[in-house]
Amino acid sequence: MGVKQNGRKKIGHKKEAVLRRSVKWEHGDVWMCTYCKFGFPKEALTVDHIVPQSRGGSDQLENLCIACRLCNGAKGDMTAEEYIAILEKARETEAGRSAATDKE
Repeated sequence: MGVKQNGRKKIGHKKEAVLRRSVKWEHGDVWMCTYCKFGFPKEALTVDHIVPQSRGGSDQLENLCIACRLCNGAKGDMTAEEYIAILEKARETEAGRSAATDKE
């Protein structure tokens, strides 16, 4: 079991393992958030549960991914699939607004 810190299990020791199987950009130490696809230094990233523990997810590496703090916080107790669907809908809505503005 992991060490508890502030009532939550500390999974920092797993971060390096998760980073090793995450997407790293070619230029410097920049890693991509699983959700928003923006690049961040690894210090700015968090480890997120793909299926939240509150919904039966585990601390196994297969259930962990790298996320920026903003996405991790916004995702809350949604699954990765649910959160990605919301992000895609928001992107489509924004693209529609941009296209409408371009026509004006």
